Amino acid sequence: PQVTRNNCPKMDMEWLSLQIKTAVIDAIRDVKQELTSKHEAEIKEINEHFCKEIEILRMEVSNLKDKLHSSVKDIEKEFLRDMRDSEDRKHNVMLFGLQESNVSSSSDAKEADISAIRILSAGLGVHDLQISDCFRLGKRGEKPRPIKVRCRVPEQRADLLRLAPRIARLDSRHGYQRVFIKPDLSPKEQEANRLLRQELLSRRDAGEMVMIRNGKIVPDARSRLTARD
Repeated sequence: PQVTRNNCPKMDMEWLSLQIKTAVIDAIRDVKQELTSKHEAEIKEINEHFCKEIEILRMEVSNLKDKLHSSVKDIEKEFLRDMRDSEDRKHNVMLFGLQESNVSSSSDAKEADISAIRILSAGLGVHDLQISDCFRLGKRGEKPRPIKVRCRVPEQRADLLRLAPRIARLDSRHGYQRVFIKPDLSPKEQEANRLLRQELLSRRDAGEMVMIRNGKIVPDARSRLTARD
């Protein structure tokens, strides 16, 4: 006898399952196609947007790298420049308050300054001071301009700075009472020194017995001696 779906339940269920599965697959495919077609333009636009953002970020990162590299180079140059400047200033001292001569010739004025500096240094105990160069800073006015003195012998420079406090004891006839000898500091070193003095005064106002030594604020040795007495 001929077997049909009507007289074979098992075959009928398999056929029905296959039909359902096929229909589901077809429906999913149709939905995918519909969604793809519907949102294709949006997906393309989003993709292009992300590509542009990625390119912008890539360019920004590249620019940041270039700026960082340039900044590092600038810092290196500034550091080396400061090192050379600091090394060069180690040969110099600054004189403040030394009276200027009335001669009109710049060369004669310079010779007068050199002579006055050597007399001052001899009075401090630094004899035959070897000067490579010296010159006044700024425009001439009512007050004596500071003098930058370049010492040929490093030991003589060190002696001048060490013995500078003795200027007040020299014969008043020479007019050295208002003369000061200081190291030749760079603008950065001057600012650091100014801040250090401000801190010193602030701590002294707070009752601390402190002093500046070798560029640092340390306890004043005289206060310890007083405490022992």
